[in-house]
Amino acid sequence: MNLSVLPPTMQSKIRVTGDCWIWTGAKNNKGYGSVTNGHGGSMLAHRKAYTIAKGPIPEGMTIDHICEVKACVNPDHLQVMSRALNVEMVGVRAQARFNAAHPRPIGPAAPDFGLLAFVKHLETNLARGAEGLPYLPYPTK
Repeated sequence: MNLSVLPPTMQSKIRVTGDCWIWTGAKNNKGYGSVTNGHGGSMLAHRKAYTIAKGPIPEGMTIDHICEVKACVNPDHLQVMSRALNVEMVGVRAQARFNAAHPRPIGPAAPDFGLLAFVKHLETNLARGAEGLPYLPYPTK
C-alpha cells in the first residue's frame, strides 16, 4: 500500500522504516499514535489509518498490529480481530519470541522421552530405594 492513501496531515507525521509506517506525532501512554477525531476528541492513529484505507471497523472489534509495532500505522500491518483473539495473540507471539530465543534440541541429541518419562523414572527409583534395591541409571536414548 502507498502512503498516499492517508491524508497529508497524517503523512507529515509518519516516518517509513522498512515496511512499517511509524507514527511520529502525539502518542498515548501505551505508545500508540493519537490523532484528533474531528469532533473535539482523539482516537488512535492506527485505527484512523485503517478506517481511511480499508473501511469501518466492525462494532466490538479491535485492530491488531501484525508487525507488533504499536506506533505503526501501515494499513497492510493492521487486521481486524476480536478483543479475545487479540489478547490470545499477545501470548502466542510472546511464546514464539521465547522459543526463538531459547531453541530446544532436535534430532539425535534430543531425548526420545519427555518430562513424564523422567518423573516416572524418579518415582521408580524412589520405590526401589525404599525397598533397598539399587537405583536404575537414567536412560540417555
